[in-house]
Amino acid sequence: MADEPLTDPLIVSASEGKVHLEGRGIAVTLGVECAANLSDDLLAASSLARLQQHREIGRGPKARLPAAG
Repeated sequence: MADEPLTDPLIVSASEGKVHLEGRGIAVTLGVECAANLSDDLLAASSLARLQQHREIGRGPKARLPAAG
């Protein structure tokens, strides 16, 4: 895995029944099923990563702890 995540936008297009993904340092051609599965996996992983980011923000030095029970 790369140390730094990609932050530049990626270009996604379709032609001749294939899906093309292009960006700085990346160019990939995918079949339809592969692209559809990747789309589902990206959505699930990005949702999880966003939840993780929100949890980390909530753990900051000024975060309030939940009231005891």
